[in-house]
Amino acid sequence: MSLVDVRKRDYATFFDATPSAILGILLIPFSPSTAFLPDDPERLASYVTGASPEGVTNLPLIDYVIMLQAEVDRAGALERARALPDANIDGANSRAYLLAWILSRP
Repeated sequence: MSLVDVRKRDYATFFDATPSAILGILLIPFSPSTAFLPDDPERLASYVTGASPEGVTNLPLIDYVIMLQAEVDRAGALERARALPDANIDGANSRAYLLAWILSRP
């Protein structure tokens, strides 16, 4: 019998290695249950910055990253969401839900 090393971790997805896809897949479904997110604005902002460079919109699952951004920068997220092309909104999301989520943040 051999031992299996269970300490290996990958920071990737099977469909895309882009940081926005990796973070985005962790955020789905983005719903009111995200109240579990850590109350650490600097940490959340670092996730957003690491997954989506400023001004870049053609990234997979970028709409979910923008929804996360709304937790720490509502105005910036709203600006990015309004400028986001329809093609960059995930099929399981909608512009209406994206904007409603952002506008509902304190």
